Amino acid sequence: MVSGIWTRAPPRFGPCAPDGNYTRAVSRFAHAFWPRMYGLLARLDPAIERAWRRGKLRNTVQLVTIGRRTGLERMSFLGLLRIGDRQYLGHPDLPCPWTLNLEAAGGGQMRFRDGRAVTFRAVLLDHGRERDAVIRATFRQHGYPGGVIYWIFRRHIFAVGRFYRLEDVQPVEPVEPVEPVA
Repeated sequence: MVSGIWTRAPPRFGPCAPDGNYTRAVSRFAHAFWPRMYGLLARLDPAIERAWRRGKLRNTVQLVTIGRRTGLERMSFLGLLRIGDRQYLGHPDLPCPWTLNLEAAGGGQMRFRDGRAVTFRAVLLDHGRERDAVIRATFRQHGYPGGVIYWIFRRHIFAVGRFYRLEDVQPVEPVEPVEPVA
């Protein structure tokens, strides 16, 4: 058995933690870092999609949600986490557009590289053992450099990250193309 952070519950850090300065500085930096990091990834979306279609991204799926204000489909590439037979999605910081859309709709659709798709209901995890295990899984299951970056910001993620268990996962029946009527 491994000792240290892996065998005991992680400390609760974050902007509201009573331990003070170090935590606030890390949280301020993390709150500034994550939106910029995901902004960069959004600009790289076409390249990410090409790599995803070629199977170069380990645990990446395409999340499709319905925009809470527009009603339009919104797509994001996310790392699908697996612990046992359960599946999870997560975000390392405070709510962002895809998490807000997912919560407003109560679920979404995941598309896989091989063309399969599933619908699911999303359940936001409360602080506790299940959520902590999911966060630790990000260090191992996300490809480089994502797992390393998550590990570096682990205290912040344990404090404010948003993680969802996917329930009622159902395959989406393939839609037959509609033939034009002559």
